[in-house]
Amino acid sequence: MTAESDFASIADDLAPAGVVLGQMFGAKALYFNGKALGCLLRSNNAVFKLGRASAAHAAALTIEGATLFYPGGGTRAFKDWVQVPEAQSQHWPELAELALNAATATP
Repeated sequence: MTAESDFASIADDLAPAGVVLGQMFGAKALYFNGKALGCLLRSNNAVFKLGRASAAHAAALTIEGATLFYPGGGTRAFKDWVQVPEAQSQHWPELAELALNAATATP
């Protein structure tokens, strides 16, 4: 499977919960009620919005190669977001679910 097909599969799996595919930074993204949950970057890495103070965020950063997300390779991190490399794509479905949980927990 490719990163794009893996990401599309995640969207399909979460569709019953109201998750839809959209665009973010010119790339495929997961949205719930207009809130971005995750995005597949052109580098085939994925990013997920988990909330910087959450246990999910801390756990995601322990995945090999995972980092805070620096959009466009800049110097300012989106601190609620974790970037996970394609080599660790087996974690993406769980991280997408955790991002959905975070989005539904906030007003």
